[in-house]
Amino acid sequence: MGTLVQEIPRRLKRTARVDTYTYYVRTRAMEKLKTALWPPSRDYSTVRTSQSDDDEPQDVVEERLRGDLAILESNVWCLRMSLLITVSALLLVTTFAVFSRVCCVRSSLACGKGHIGSDPNGFVPPNIGEPPRWTLFDSTSPYYIPEDTFDDLDKTKMMAKKLKSLHNSSNVLLNGKFADWKKPDGTVAKLPAYYSTVSNRQTYIIRSFHQMHCLISITEEYGHRVHNVASQWAPQHVAHCLNAIREAIMCLADATPMTYVNGFAVGHVTDDQQFMCRDWSALRKWANDPVRGIRYKNLAPEGAKHDQYTEIIPFPELSELEKVGLA
Repeated sequence: MGTLVQEIPRRLKRTARVDTYTYYVRTRAMEKLKTALWPPSRDYSTVRTSQSDDDEPQDVVEERLRGDLAILESNVWCLRMSLLITVSALLLVTTFAVFSRVCCVRSSLACGKGHIGSDPNGFVPPNIGEPPRWTLFDSTSPYYIPEDTFDDLDKTKMMAKKLKSLHNSSNVLLNGKFADWKKPDGTVAKLPAYYSTVSNRQTYIIRSFHQMHCLISITEEYGHRVHNVASQWAPQHVAHCLNAIREAIMCLADATPMTYVNGFAVGHVTDDQQFMCRDWSALRKWANDPVRGIRYKNLAPEGAKHDQYTEIIPFPELSELEKVGLA
């Protein structure tokens, strides 16, 4: 019994040592973790938390601490490597996605797989005129040709003059940027420049602008021929323009269905039905930027049979409607 009574204090003391040591190890481990993850702004010395630190041999305590610290440092290293691998993986995925998107766009343009009407040859930016949108063409459009236009020659001349003023130019300056040219044999070269007739500057003709020029020329020619008067356009030029319009129609191959919507045989089959179209005004605005725009003035006197155009240099100040080709 006496031995048991004497043993109890020793066991309590040993238990206290273990608890104190455990607390010490945990405290040091937390301090090391904080130091590894959030380095202190200045050095400091660790303060002992208990007198019982000296109850065990110093070399035993240090050995255990070194083992605990080795485990802790290994865990911290693993955590850092995991974070590094995660961040690297995210960067690789992002880079791959961006690269794939750029390659997809470039290959689509190179293969002619962009939207019909966009430039696959690298001259007009692909976003100009995009995205396609539902568009209604009716009598409110300044390009609308009234059905009585050909009733007399004066109306025809007035309509042709209005359309020419709206259109003004089919050309834009190159500014040293040459487009690609897909040859009939499939090979690719740089598209030669078209030289402006007055200043001899390097330009390109935008295809849809040339098509509009052809529409105006056909309108003028037909209006004159209806009244048995020759216009300024040679038959060969009119045939060329008819082919240009035909090519545009066949290239677009518009599959939109149409019908009479205001009663059968009332009006026209195109009335009150929208088209899915690129933005004509956006293309016009791009072309009318003074950086690349060309504007012309007709110097021919009133009633002259032939137009006489000269370039307006420097590029004139345009109204907002003129910039987008609506005035």
